[in-house]
Amino acid sequence: MEVQKMGKYYVRVCYRNGIAKEENKVFEVHKLCDCAWCREKYLGRTRVNKITITAECEDEIEKVERFLDGWKCANGEKDLPIVFMKANQI
Repeated sequence: MEVQKMGKYYVRVCYRNGIAKEENKVFEVHKLCDCAWCREKYLGRTRVNKITITAECEDEIEKVERFLDGWKCANGEKDLPIVFMKANQI
């Protein structure tokens, strides 16, 4: 598994169905929520709310980063399931 720093976020390189070929390459961009409630939970070492967005190509990563810059969890007072999205959904 390859992790790269692209822009502000760390991007994990994955492959569809685990087949490591260039045509199967996808990129996962992860962000931990940084609202006041989640930041406090993180300092206490408890799980914070998180989002993961999958991009099909490197060109979509910039669009994903712009979306993540403004993303906050819906309610920091609750432990929400991890939000999974594809770049074409934003």
